[in-house]
This record gives sequence, structure tokens and C-alpha cells, in this order.
Amino acid sequence: MTKIHVSVVKVNREYLEQHFDELVERLYPERKSRVLAFRRREPAYTSIVAGLLLQTLVEEKLGISPQALVLEKNENGKPTVQGHPAFYFNLSHAGDYVVLAHGDVPLGVDIEQIREKDNLRVARRCFTEREYAYVSGQKEVVSQETAGAPGEVAEKSGFEPDDSLCAERFFYLWTMKEAYLKLTGDGISVPLNSFEIDPVQKTVIGTSYRYFMLRMDDYWISVCAEGDCTVEYRLDSCIRF
Repeated sequence: MTKIHVSVVKVNREYLEQHFDELVERLYPERKSRVLAFRRREPAYTSIVAGLLLQTLVEEKLGISPQALVLEKNENGKPTVQGHPAFYFNLSHAGDYVVLAHGDVPLGVDIEQIREKDNLRVARRCFTEREYAYVSGQKEVVSQETAGAPGEVAEKSGFEPDDSLCAERFFYLWTMKEAYLKLTGDGISVPLNSFEIDPVQKTVIGTSYRYFMLRMDDYWISVCAEGDCTVEYRLDSCIRF
């Protein structure tokens, strides 16, 4: 059975600020250029950690030094290591964390911080009807209405979204959606409601792909890959290179 390895690293901003120039110089050329193009330090910190994670893995597994590391895009626009199309990896970041997944099968990974926003509105626009129903967690409510005769009261049942479930379920599905599109390399070119997820079975309906989920603090992490594999998560509270 194929094993997928996932490293989850917390961004140590204080350390990164103290060693910023040194760490930038250690990055592979394309990543170094990207980091130096940022106008603010915050996104640069995350990009540095992602770059160092990837180049450390590539050097360990493929023997390619950071200065020799070149990424190219396959026919779907997904990044690959030049000359090693079967070396599967994927990066994601959100909030305080960077995630790197790698294995012997095509895969996608996504991390999102659970937060209150226009979740239902976005779900209505971007998800399928069944996915929207799952996100909204519709609960039955009973309202009291005045009937025809004075003092007479009638009960009327209906359904409304359960706000206590909305954010949790929205980002649970959102990470699944993103991880699948990162696996295929299709990205934003494919509408999110053009495919459907079974949130209970954790599968992309009509495909052999399934999800491996991790709930960590106020984050959801989703790995999407072929069903016949296992996922090993490695969590680091901080990292120093």
C-alpha cells in the first residue's frame, strides 16, 4: 500500500525575521526571486518556509541541490521537478502553517483556517445542491403563528441553516475541493460545482479519489489521492533550517 507523507510546519516569524537574508540566499533560484518580489514580509515568510521544505525534500530524495532545482509545469499546469515527473508533491499554506505532501502517486493537499465569513453565500454559489445542504446543516424549526380565531395559535414547521455547523462544514468541504483541483492541476479553470464530494465517505463521486482529513486547532487539512494508500502526518510546532 502506498504511503503519503505530510509535513505540517508552523511558521516561526520571529526566527524568519532574524535570519531573513541568510534564508533567502539558501533558496533555489525561482523561489528566491519570488520571495524578493514580495512587498511585505508576511507572505515572504510563508514562501521561504515552503521553499526550504521542498528543496530539503528534493535534495534528500532525488539528490538535487537547491541551486540545481528547477520546477516546470506539466500539461495541466501542475508544478513538477524537472526530469522527475513521477516525483509527486504538493504544497499549501494558510494562516500560521505550511503543509508539504509527497508520495508515489498523484496527490493534492490543502489547508484552510476555519473562520466566519460569507460561507453560506459562497457555498450557494460554488457548491452543488447536496453540498450546500450539508454545509448549511439545515435544522427544523417551529414558529408560532396566530391562527384565525382570537387567541388561537398554530405551529408552522420550516428549515433554516444551523450557524454552529456552517463554518466547520464549509471549510471541511472547501479543502476537499481545493485538494482535488490541485491533484488534477485544473485549478480555478474548473468550476467547484462541476464535481461533487461525498463528505461522509470522503470521496469524489464518480472517481477513485478519496480524502484523508486532519482537524488541527482551527484548521482543516485535506489530502486527496487514490483510495489504496495511507497518509502519515508529521506535525512540527516550529521549524528552524
